[in-house]
Amino acid sequence: MESGNTLNVPYVRFETPESSRTSSNDRELEELLARARAQVAATKESRVGARPGNPRCPGGADDALSALLCRVWPRLLGYARKLTCDEDSAQDVAQETMVKIITSLRNFRPSHGASGFMSWVFTIATNVYRDNLRRNSRLVPTADAGTLLARRPRPSLDDQAHDNIQREAILSVLAVLPEEQKIALVLRTYYGYSYREIGRIMRCPEGTVKSRVHAAVLTVREELKRRGML
Repeated sequence: MESGNTLNVPYVRFETPESSRTSSNDRELEELLARARAQVAATKESRVGARPGNPRCPGGADDALSALLCRVWPRLLGYARKLTCDEDSAQDVAQETMVKIITSLRNFRPSHGASGFMSWVFTIATNVYRDNLRRNSRLVPTADAGTLLARRPRPSLDDQAHDNIQREAILSVLAVLPEEQKIALVLRTYYGYSYREIGRIMRCPEGTVKSRVHAAVLTVREELKRRGML
């Protein structure tokens, strides 16, 4: 990323482990996606054996759709948490996104494998978040995201890398960002998407994405300084 779009914080980089999306997990997801699409195509109505948010997902060994949703759920909910800075709103956004995934999966074209599928999922989630934000004042970020983070189990320092510690510090100030800047920064910082990929997810030009990320970085940097974190 350009130097103007980086934070001079030790151990913090804007390329995350998720930016490398070619792994055995991706291959497993691709296989699961193919099976789930075949399952949906074979039925007139898509049905899931478990509520999407249920971590046990008792859909049966052959229920590829349930397995796919259970695989997607943690990343989807994590994305929604970063956008909403509110646990209840994050659950709402993630659940609504799951419903749309189920009803739209037959129309998905797997041209880019697992990474393309997750981009598609994040596109749906982004649109759901925007729609809910327009009609639901609860999603307006009035509270510090640190409140949300305090509710989540935190790993011990021995098990947590320095960059993850600093990344959570940045997450705690996301609530101060304008929504479109927040979306762009989250996709770039936490999920490693390129400007072009973010533009496709957000439905805006690549140059607009760069401008939003740059503005967001400046705001985050100033907020971190104000809090004595930088």
